[in-house]
Amino acid sequence: MQLERVERDKLSTEWAQLQLEESAWANPDRVAQVVRRELSMVQPRNYVVLESQR
Repeated sequence: MQLERVERDKLSTEWAQLQLEESAWANPDRVAQVVRRELSMVQPRNYVVLESQR
């Protein structure tokens, strides 16, 4: 029974760390930084948004 509790606590801690890491990776500022640096993407200065007509 003790081993199961230790394993459960270990997995719970690992899950919390993974959730924290996921939120860091998904941070919009980080995503923007990565696409600028690694993909050389930039926000267009002038653009027009066209709405579709249905």
